Amino acid sequence: MKLCKFILPIALVISSIGLSQETQSSNAKDNYIEIDLSQSHPNNRTIDRLYYLSNHSDSVELPADVLRFLDSVDDGNDPNVHEKYTFQRSEILKVLYNERISPEDKKFICNHYLQITDSQGITPIHSILQKYIDEGKL
Repeated sequence: MKLCKFILPIALVISSIGLSQETQSSNAKDNYIEIDLSQSHPNNRTIDRLYYLSNHSDSVELPADVLRFLDSVDDGNDPNVHEKYTFQRSEILKVLYNERISPEDKKFICNHYLQITDSQGITPIHSILQKYIDEGKL
């Protein structure tokens, strides 16, 4: 009887932990950030959506190969221009690498920036954006 009083609470704790971890892992995929644009002016909804996607992805770390690619893009001889464009490109790519951003929002940002064809800053990452549109992954 003493053994039962000892083992039963331990078994309950272990099963609770297991259930908690299973619930967390299944919710992680469905736990996307939701952006409420209901208070945005209709003319500003695109800009607001881009801002919130970028803002929620600020802490995302890009993979080393992506950072090497961004560093290797030739933006001319001016290091300030290269730094500015690298920052701009990395902000866009962070959204794509953010697991909490929904696939629909990722496609939105890709489609938005694929429409910009006259920008030195955006054009070098068009192939990455198009790959996400085509394959749904990076």
